[in-house]
This record gives sequence, C-alpha cells and structure tokens, in this order.
Amino acid sequence: QLLLDWIERTDRKLDPAAAEYLAANLPAWELRRLVPLVARTPATDQLRVLQAIGGRLRARGLARPDALRETVRRAAGRALRSPKPDDVLAAIDLVEAFDLKQLTGELVELAKQEAAPVRVRARCFQVLASRRDRRLLDLAVELFSRPLRRPQLTLAAVDYAVAVGGGQAEQALRELLARLPANAAQAVISRLIGRRRGIELVLEEAEQGRVPVDVLLHPAFRASADRYPDLLARLDRLTRDVPQRDRHVVELIERLTSKPDLVRNADVKLGQQLFSKHCAPCHKLRGTGGDVGPSLDGIGSRGLQRLAEDVLDPNRNVDRSFWRTLIVLRDGRVLSGLLRPSDEGDRVVTLVDETAQVHRLDRSAIESMRRVRMSPMPSNFGTLLSEDELRALLGYLLQQSETEP
Repeated sequence: QLLLDWIERTDRKLDPAAAEYLAANLPAWELRRLVPLVARTPATDQLRVLQAIGGRLRARGLARPDALRETVRRAAGRALRSPKPDDVLAAIDLVEAFDLKQLTGELVELAKQEAAPVRVRARCFQVLASRRDRRLLDLAVELFSRPLRRPQLTLAAVDYAVAVGGGQAEQALRELLARLPANAAQAVISRLIGRRRGIELVLEEAEQGRVPVDVLLHPAFRASADRYPDLLARLDRLTRDVPQRDRHVVELIERLTSKPDLVRNADVKLGQQLFSKHCAPCHKLRGTGGDVGPSLDGIGSRGLQRLAEDVLDPNRNVDRSFWRTLIVLRDGRVLSGLLRPSDEGDRVVTLVDETAQVHRLDRSAIESMRRVRMSPMPSNFGTLLSEDELRALLGYLLQQSETEP
C-alpha cells in the first residue's frame, strides 16, 4: 500500500520490479489502481511491466483487470512482430497470462516459422498446449519425422502432443518412439510418464518391441508406474528377463557414433557392396532385396545412433512381428527364425532362418515351438566387419532418406 501510494503521489513511473511486487501483494480489490500507472508507463518499459503483472496475477490465480486487456493486447501484438526474441517471448507470456485468445492465431503462425528462434517456437507450443489448441498437430508430426534436428523443439512438440491427446497425436508419438535411439527415447519417455495414458502408451510400444525394454529400467519410469498396480505388474513382466548388454558392443557403438564425420565421409560404394552382401538377402531397399525382414526405405531418417544400435545390437529393439521362433525337432535339432505362411496347409511349418534359408517342416516332426523376444537378424556384425567397414555400411544407410525415390 505504501509503495503504491508513493508512486501515485510522486507521479513516478512504474518499473518491472515495482509492478511485480505490487501484483504479488496487493489485495484483489486494489488491483484496479494499477491500470492508470500502466497507462502512463513509457512504451519502452510497458511490455516488461505488463509481463511482471500478468505473471504474478496468474500465479496467484487472480483475474486480470479487464481495463488492462486492451493495453495488453496492443503491447503484445506489437512485440510479437519484434525482431528481438526477448520481446517476442515477453509477448507470448502476455498472451498466456491474460488469455488473449485473439492472438493465439499469431502464435500458431510463429511456431511454423523455420527462421524463428527455437526457444520462441517451443514457447508457442507450450502456450497452445495449455489451451488444447490442435492447430500445431501437423507441425508436431513433421518435427517427429526429423526428431534429432532440433531436440528442444521436438521435446516441446512431445509435450504438446501429450497435452492435446487424440488418436493422431498418439500415433505420432508411437512412430517417434520407434525411430529414436535409446538415449533420445529416454528423454521423450520422461515427458510421457506424468500421465497414466503416457505410461500405458510406452508399455504398449515396449510390449510390441518398438521401444527398447531396458529404457524402462530407469528409476523415474518405475516410480511413475508405481502409482498404478496394474501398470506396475506389466512393467515387471516386461523387465523380468532383460539381458545385460554386451560391454564390447556398447563400446563399439560409442566409438562409431562419437565421430559422425568419419561415418558420413566413409566409402559409400563399399557400404553399398556390404549391404548387398549382408543385408539385401533379408531386407528390401527401394524395391530390391528380400522380404524376410522389414523394408529399409527411409531408414536414414533414424540417425546414426539408432542405426548403430539396430545393426550392432539387434535384440535391443525388436518389433513384435519380427520376434524369433525357436523350434525343437524330434531328432534333436534346434532351428530359429521367422515363421512364414505356408502354402501347404497347417501340416507344414515354414521357417526362414537368419541366413535367409527357408525350412519347410512337417508339423509331426516338431517337438516344441515358441516365440522369443529376439531378432532373427545376426548379432555378430561387430566381429564380422571391421570398424572401417561398419562406418561404410552405416554411411550408406544414412543416405537412405524418406525423400529418395
């Protein structure tokens, strides 16, 4: 009260620090006295003064004085077009604090501007998420297709997709998790686990083999699942038999990914030859190759880290549709690979092993058959190929982007 009386009596200008103090401490019925003080504040200071007032009133859960709204709208509208990122961020704060619905369209357009600073675009996502505004959903999906290009913006888009919800948002999040390396997947998962549906989504993807199960061992994920007994039981089933990762494979992946320029500048022609020899028998790329494993069209969009994990540690992240089947025959032999439809009816089981060899087995010769959470892909590329050859292969795979014919 004394500070407010003194400012009014002496005709002093209202600076941001005083505005914040007054907005934090004045009784609700006295807030109207701030309106004339803001009106006489120089335009150069008005934006910061309004930002301070709006932030404090929002924190207190108090209604913002209606008499201020037009002043705020004009100030925010000007600042959103400022070349100074700090001014733009202050304007976005005002749109949020004073609930300026008439300016949310400008936030949508600002978030779409490639030239805008990442922190500005990320803040737009945050404000629109709080309003459940779905107009940025297509942009979020586009960002998820290149998740490692601007990680901060990708994480803001993740928070946005979680907040707006719906089938399109969930599907986009599933596809994002399926293409990320383990460390990036962990960062995304940390944004999902604040809600039950987010935990369910991660568990569903892990059960289908599209998320590395070992990322679920993080203490934060378990602490989140612990609130829901049914989800905790699912987590326990998933992580009960998670194998320890081979230390040599982990170190090899770190060596290959720590120097990405060596991979990008590797002998791509050699990489293509290695792909034709070791990968094409099972994988199709641009219409050429086998049908045992998944198509690799667009695989370069996964990035170096995820590609290295998929090639050198194939059992880390196995899609459920490509789980290996173990077959024990009555003559003592053990075969493993992928089951394929048989054109000879139920009496014959068709299995394709990791060398792409097809086995047609009479069902009466089979003693037991079960699926295991392992990939039919060989896990010995780390010893089969030299590090230079691995760089060449990874360099070739990195060039296979979604935009290629």
